Amino acid sequence: MALLKLTAKRTVIVNGVKLEKGMSAEVAASGSSPFSTLKDTQAVQEAFMRKYGIDLKKGNMISSTYFDVSKIS
Repeated sequence: MALLKLTAKRTVIVNGVKLEKGMSAEVAASGSSPFSTLKDTQAVQEAFMRKYGIDLKKGNMISSTYFDVSKIS
């Protein structure tokens, strides 16, 4: 299990969902990518919903295209 920090690369608005550059959240993932399993992508969705109240799934933004990923531990 790895603790990863996801940080938005740029400001994007998709389907009415706004992701601002610099928004970040920490997620525990099973591997080095938080986008490789369904469980990990759900954790990303929940982390951003909890912290910012935005629905990344609705905006189809759960992808490495939108985020820089760094390992915390």
